[in-house]
Amino acid sequence: MILDLGSEMAVGQVLASSKVFSTLNSYLEASETEVVLVAPFINIELLESLLDRINKAVKVTLVTRFRPEEIVKGLNSLRIYDLFLERRISELRLSFHLHAKYYRVDGRVVLGSGNLTHSGLNTFSGGNHEIMIELDSDFPGIEDFETSILASSSVPTSDTISDLRMIVEELAKAVEPLAPKQSASKITSRFGVNWVPLCESPSSVFYVYEGMVQEIDKRIVADAIVDLSYLSIPADLDRKAFDAYIRIVIGQSSLMASFMKKLDDNGRVDPDEGMELISMHLAMKSKDAETVWHCAINWLQHFFPQKFQIRDR
Repeated sequence: MILDLGSEMAVGQVLASSKVFSTLNSYLEASETEVVLVAPFINIELLESLLDRINKAVKVTLVTRFRPEEIVKGLNSLRIYDLFLERRISELRLSFHLHAKYYRVDGRVVLGSGNLTHSGLNTFSGGNHEIMIELDSDFPGIEDFETSILASSSVPTSDTISDLRMIVEELAKAVEPLAPKQSASKITSRFGVNWVPLCESPSSVFYVYEGMVQEIDKRIVADAIVDLSYLSIPADLDRKAFDAYIRIVIGQSSLMASFMKKLDDNGRVDPDEGMELISMHLAMKSKDAETVWHCAINWLQHFFPQKFQIRDR
C-alpha cells in the first residue's frame, strides 16, 4: 500500500485483523532495544503473556489510563502497576483521556483501532473488526506522536494507586454502574491533556457536583462545571471518594503531575518554577500563567493539604 504524502512517499501495510496478533507477537519476541505500548484498555493476562516474550534487557514503556469505573468493568487492571514494579527495565505511564492505540517495537510500529485486549488484537478467531497499520518508525509524524503521548502522560505515584484501589472497591459495591454527572458531560476542558483547573474555589466543586449551587457565585459554578466535564467523575460518590477521584485525575494530568513530581523531589514548588512549567506546557504569557498558577495551587493545597507548600516570593 502506497500512502501519498505530497512531496514525500512512504510505504505502509494494512494488516488483516487475523494477522495483527501474530505480527505484533513476532516483533516482541525479536525485540532488542525498546518497546512502547499505548492503549487505554488492557487485558492483564494478555499483557503478562506479551511481556514474557520480551527479553528482560529490553526497555518497556506502557502508556494507559486508569479510570476507576473502567477498572470495575474489567476494561483495565491495577495489577498492571504491580506487574511493572516487578520488571526492572520498565515504566508505566498514565494519561486520563488517552484514546490512542499504538505499539512500537524497535523500528517497527503497529497502530490503529485495536486495544491491548484479546478481541482488540484478535488473538483468537472471532475477535473485533479492527483497522491496524504496520509502519516503519521513521514514517513521517511517528516520532512526534510518540514524543507527544509520552510528554502528556505521567508516572503514577503509590498515593495515586492507593486512591484508585479505594474508589474501585467502593464502585464495585454499587448495584448499578455509576455514570458521570450529565450536567457537565458535553463541555470541553480548556487545555485537553494538559488540563489545569479553572475554578478558583476547589472547595465549591463538590457542591456543584451535588447540584447544591444556590449559594455559590455563578462564575464559580460555571468554572466548576468546566472542570467537572474534564474530570468525568461517576455520580453519587461521597466526599471522601470524590476528593480521591480528583487526586487520581491530577496524577494523570501532565502539568499537574509535574507539580506533584517537584513536590516529591523538593517538598515544595516555587511560584516562578510553577509559572515556568505552565508557560512551557501551555505556551502562555506570564500574566495568564500567573492566574493559572494561583488556581492550580489552590487545588493542590485543597486536595493534598498535608503535602503542598507554597514558598513566598
